[in-house]
Amino acid sequence: MKDLNVYAGTEDGAPMVVTVLEGKTLDPKPPVKIAIVGTIKSVNEFLKKRYRDQADSPESVNNGVVLQKVDPKSAVITVDEDAMTILLELDPEHPYGTTVKGVLEFTKYLDQFHINQPTTHKREELVKILRFSKPLFKDPEKYEDLLKAYQTFDFKAAIDAQVSSDLRANKSAAYSKRISTNLPEDFILRLPIFKGFEPEEFRVEICYDTTDASIKFWFESVELAQLIDKLKIEIFTEQLLPFQDFVIIHK
Repeated sequence: MKDLNVYAGTEDGAPMVVTVLEGKTLDPKPPVKIAIVGTIKSVNEFLKKRYRDQADSPESVNNGVVLQKVDPKSAVITVDEDAMTILLELDPEHPYGTTVKGVLEFTKYLDQFHINQPTTHKREELVKILRFSKPLFKDPEKYEDLLKAYQTFDFKAAIDAQVSSDLRANKSAAYSKRISTNLPEDFILRLPIFKGFEPEEFRVEICYDTTDASIKFWFESVELAQLIDKLKIEIFTEQLLPFQDFVIIHK
């Protein structure tokens, strides 16, 4: 390969050198597909910045392909409330079209309780959850009483079984359970339900069931279920409201 130097004059008379290189050029690189995943606010924040400033800012171009131009005529927003997602596709027909996905997620503070889920806990597991959740309880004094009650709880249960049968060999069993306990049955939590949003208050019930030798606990909350439904509607409406001129598909 041989270099070719070309000398040219400038307005001030100083020489300017342009070097021309001969040889093999670098292989062209394909565009990079931008796929962003964040909180449920991600699509709103992306569009507010890109769509608002687009007229005053240069487009993002890679090898002649426009990657982040926001055009409501080609962009599509897909909403899936069951999966709690909002997906923005700036150019669904282009394989390198930018996508932004917002996901509505529960906070770790709520997840640790497994409320309204088919998850049960032994007494020791229940006490551990309560011990590490003190800042989430609305009433500190009631929290101390609740924790102490379950720490000192002595499980006593008796099961009487009576089995009867008829001449056709059909059998039925009746069980009665007697539990000696004065355990608190509910408490009030104050915590953020969804990531990125303010705390909410709701009542939680401590439920339990027994076998012949053990007891298991779980958490239920009608108020939490109602809050989740209400907040989901409010959050999705708020996030999509500024962009009604876009194509919005609801799954």
